[in-house]
Amino acid sequence: MGKRIFSILILTSFLLVSCVDSHRSMKEVVFVMDTIVTLDVRDHANEKLLKKMTDRLMEIDSLMSFSKEESDIYQVNHAKGESVLVDSSTYYVVKKAVEYTQMSGGCFDPSIGRLVALWGIGSDDEHVPSIKEIEEVVETIGLDKISLSEPNSISLMDGTMIDVGAIAKGFAADEMIRIAKEAGVESAIFNLGGNISVLGSKGSDSFRIGIRNPFSESDEYFGIVEVTDTSVVTSGNYERYFIDESGVKYHHILDPFSGYPADNELSGVTVICSSSIKADAFSTALYVMGLEKGLAFIEQMDDMEAIFVTNSRDVYLSTGLQTSFLLCDDSFRIPE
Repeated sequence: MGKRIFSILILTSFLLVSCVDSHRSMKEVVFVMDTIVTLDVRDHANEKLLKKMTDRLMEIDSLMSFSKEESDIYQVNHAKGESVLVDSSTYYVVKKAVEYTQMSGGCFDPSIGRLVALWGIGSDDEHVPSIKEIEEVVETIGLDKISLSEPNSISLMDGTMIDVGAIAKGFAADEMIRIAKEAGVESAIFNLGGNISVLGSKGSDSFRIGIRNPFSESDEYFGIVEVTDTSVVTSGNYERYFIDESGVKYHHILDPFSGYPADNELSGVTVICSSSIKADAFSTALYVMGLEKGLAFIEQMDDMEAIFVTNSRDVYLSTGLQTSFLLCDDSFRIPE
């Protein structure tokens, strides 16, 4: 069994101290939300600010964890159809998840909680479920199983469970940007387990972000994008998976329609968008859509760009990346 945490590499270094307060840079590394989070604040940094950020990450984790019994999500999932009053942040994330499900035609869907639990990929109980088990659980998936009531109440059809794991890190990254801006920070980069969000630029230059090679066992990259004030999020079949006794690989990106891991010859999809929560959701949605449908979808979006990598190492770019993406590994190719 192999498991990968990071899908994107940061191709830049950071000063740790400066003699001028407003230019002071600090770096914090914490394990939260089941991943390694790196907070790099390049100016106006201080311990109070870093603590505020890490406290917020811990709070989001405690609210939106699928498995922690005190979390909002756990309480909603085990309410047996009753309405549950949740924190405003939880409500916002679930409401956004519903919005993105509608936009993606169901390719991203937070109501796959029971399906995620059934497969158990990344847990001690990962296994291939029976066809009957999968068919039964697929019946619990769909937006008609979720009810939202303003201001902050959520109820589910009894038997349905929601999982916001595919979107919560994006929300958390957006929160890091918000907190940094409120503190007057002009340049920062946040890595939430491969979900990268950057604030401002690196001096007079853009940040250069390396896109993880999905076929490498080490932290290598195959391409680079230059970005300012945006997020770069990747979903791939190499992040969490298991291999059964017959040698078949099962990854964690589940197709809400079939109930099985999405199988469409893609190894990874990277989305670039100013909203990290949106990039997080649509990196999953586009992966489930597959190359042809995903490319057609992204070309209709004004605020997102995407990189698709196939199992044969072909790299497909949305129009907005044609001149800003640098391929730096000749084992990959960009088809004409």
